[in-house]
Amino acid sequence: MTTASTRRRWLGPLVGLAALASVIALVLGRGDFESFLGIVRAANPWWIALAMALQAATYLTVAVGWWLTLYRSGSPRPLSRLYALALVVLFTNQALPVAGIAGVAVVIDVLGRDGLARPVSLAAVVIDEIGYLASFGIGIGSALAMLAWWGEVPPPLLGAAGVALAGGVAIGVAIMAVTAPHRERPRWVGRWGWTRKLYDLVTDADPALVRDPRLPLAAIGLRFGNFTLDALTFWACLRAVGEAPPLHHAWVAFVAASLGRSLGLMPGGMGTFEGGAIGALSLVQIPLEAGLAAALLFRVLSYWLPMIPGLWLARRM
Repeated sequence: MTTASTRRRWLGPLVGLAALASVIALVLGRGDFESFLGIVRAANPWWIALAMALQAATYLTVAVGWWLTLYRSGSPRPLSRLYALALVVLFTNQALPVAGIAGVAVVIDVLGRDGLARPVSLAAVVIDEIGYLASFGIGIGSALAMLAWWGEVPPPLLGAAGVALAGGVAIGVAIMAVTAPHRERPRWVGRWGWTRKLYDLVTDADPALVRDPRLPLAAIGLRFGNFTLDALTFWACLRAVGEAPPLHHAWVAFVAASLGRSLGLMPGGMGTFEGGAIGALSLVQIPLEAGLAAALLFRVLSYWLPMIPGLWLARRM
């Protein structure tokens, strides 16, 4: 018999797929289905191969970030194993979409099996999260600057960017504050179980590593490289479907789509990412059919395809 927890586990992905199907139906309802099929059939395999290579490089930036923290702690691990771990984390977060917490548990478990102390493993996770939040903020800021230069900043995008930036800054500041030496836990943290667990997770990280300025700065650079590689993957997907927008157009469209993915409630931003991408691309005169094809291709390369080696590596680890 299917348990309630199993039903809840499958509910998120099913709702996400339904949202994605709704976006596809909406776009094709307004566009031309035959034109969309023609674009898919004529997709350039060389640009797809480049997109796959760029996407594969994104996991290297995450692995290098972990490696730097472990090296600084005096307990480096092979970069190849950390690269494999990055793929496993992606698979885990997609299979168990619980705000990335499942991926954190995997990192701690695998590194613990490798003999690393829990505070060091947690420090690697926390520093990587600081880098992610900061680099995302840099990406949003650069996209808004480009839109302002063009003389058009859509109010919905401006509002969503403001929410994302404020949330990212608040989380980053909170992480640095709670890892200060000899800081007592605030009373309000203990009122809810999830806040207490999250607080303990962050404060259990090695404070000497988290507050070493070189490691967060390196994480920001690596995570911004990760974000850039994702944007270049999206641009290569556009080239694969026969469109050749300037890189800065593809960058703004990718940032808008990423905002939809991060602020949406669907697992992996299914539906919200594609909707944001197609809407932003339409502003720079990319046809709906081509925008949909590029967004779906990016979804396959960044979400579905990496889950195959992720599943295989997860079983081995």
